[in-house]
Amino acid sequence: MHNLAICYFEMENWEEAINYFEKAGAKLVTPENADDQELIQRNFFRLGYAEYNLDKFSFAKASFQRANSYGVPKDKIAEMIAKCEFKLSASSNNYSDDNEGSTAAES
Repeated sequence: MHNLAICYFEMENWEEAINYFEKAGAKLVTPENADDQELIQRNFFRLGYAEYNLDKFSFAKASFQRANSYGVPKDKIAEMIAKCEFKLSASSNNYSDDNEGSTAAES
């Protein structure tokens, strides 16, 4: 399952990659795989990266945070969490600006 997810990821077929990374994650996070923290971390990082590429920043941030909880924290994971937070705050600000503009226009 994880290999198929990687194939879709490499082809930049983000929807299918997400589908298979989620399935792989469910199978990887078991007591039997507890020793393979790095594989689990890579799975959730790639899941987050695919979600990020589809502008699903809340989901991406959660996946990156989950990746960060496995294995050794990586600078790249922290960087992607920061990018998600930036995109989320920017979209939140745009929403506020849009609402203020429509209120002013309606007056």
